[in-house]
Amino acid sequence: MDTPDRAPPPAAPPPPDADATFSVKHVEAKASLLLLALLLMVLGAVAYLAYARGAFEPTQQLVLISDDSEGVVVGMDLTFAGFAIGRVKRIELAPDGNARILVDVPLKRRTLAARNRASSRWCAAWSATPTSAPTAVC
Repeated sequence: MDTPDRAPPPAAPPPPDADATFSVKHVEAKASLLLLALLLMVLGAVAYLAYARGAFEPTQQLVLISDDSEGVVVGMDLTFAGFAIGRVKRIELAPDGNARILVDVPLKRRTLAARNRASSRWCAAWSATPTSAPTAVC
């Protein structure tokens, strides 16, 4: 019987030269710094989104009592005359059977109204003085 000639197995590759290898100094430290920077960016983005949604604003809690809470959902913006005044925090059932709607209202809107009232009081006091200019408009 004839056996076909088999080719010898391929030779092992030559060892790489010490000068030709690619090495990066302090790879672990650079990777750690990159992960830390990425973590800080993610935390910064989460903090900014929470700030933009008003999570850090001081709020005042109002309680609205209604016969039913149909159409009211926790988390929805509550509007009055077309303006958003707060966000529904919780809906409860009162002992008398009515719905208690707890609403968080940001205090900055209230202070803006208080500032407007204070400026109108100052305008009224200023226009009442005898030395005021007659062309002043408040």
